[in-house]
Amino acid sequence: MGPQAYNRYTLNSGVQGKKGRFAWGVKAAYTQSHKGNYGATNGHAVFGGTVTSMLTAIPTMPVYDSGRLGGYGGSDAVKNRAISANVVGINKLVNDYSNRNRMFGNAWGELEIVKNLKYKLNVSYDRTDYKNFHFEPRFDMGYYYLNTQYYMYEQDGHNSTGLVENTLTYQLKAGKHKVDFLAGMTYQEDKNEWIAATAQDTTDLPYQTFGAVSNPSAKGVTSWKGTATLFSLLGRVNYNYEDRYLLTANFRRDGSSRFSPYHRYGNFAGFAAAWNIGNEKFMHLPELISSLKLEGRVRRAG
Repeated sequence: MGPQAYNRYTLNSGVQGKKGRFAWGVKAAYTQSHKGNYGATNGHAVFGGTVTSMLTAIPTMPVYDSGRLGGYGGSDAVKNRAISANVVGINKLVNDYSNRNRMFGNAWGELEIVKNLKYKLNVSYDRTDYKNFHFEPRFDMGYYYLNTQYYMYEQDGHNSTGLVENTLTYQLKAGKHKVDFLAGMTYQEDKNEWIAATAQDTTDLPYQTFGAVSNPSAKGVTSWKGTATLFSLLGRVNYNYEDRYLLTANFRRDGSSRFSPYHRYGNFAGFAAAWNIGNEKFMHLPELISSLKLEGRVRRAG
């Protein structure tokens, strides 16, 4: 099921330029969003989703009932003995939403040191600040949908990813032969931090804030904080002969802080070969076929 309401505002900007042997570019983006979620209680499932529950609701069950706690109708435990959700009441009484603020920035610069030899530095940063909130009061909406305690939950946190890439490329041409070399080093750092609070009690909560909770023992707090890094060395060689015979060899060595120091690094190699049959002089392709290529790949990790 999708959200009840979703508002998002986005701002993007970018600029790039080149002067002599130096080229550069900058991008920035900001997004703010608010999503109102379909009401779902903490301890009572809405079987089949809200739309299904509306279609299968007992026809004699009133939407509103001033005699019940919360003011909304429900199935009778004696006469109906049926689990039938009052979707209107749940969506009105339950307050559930998610807020997101995301900021992304990227900057790169490329310098041609000598002819065909280029060094490129690419830096990016991506951060998201978020808030998830849920509140439901005490209510009585019939058999099964009886809530004797209010429940409130709030989670505030952020996660971010920083990336630095250094690459060196070189192109070599000799007659019908063309070779591209690439060597690089990358570093990525991921951070995630959040704090969450809950409150649950048999009393009424006049305001949906933790400061309004009168019973200190009804509140609880938990948190989490983590950082993970990834360091990589990489290399690649591409060979092209007259756009007919193509060879590629690549290698990278990755080290992740998510693994133990004794098994932190891994080596990954790959090789690919292709024969562009359609570019051979003896080959004449029919009009229905624009290209014909035979490829083979080998990959290995260790």
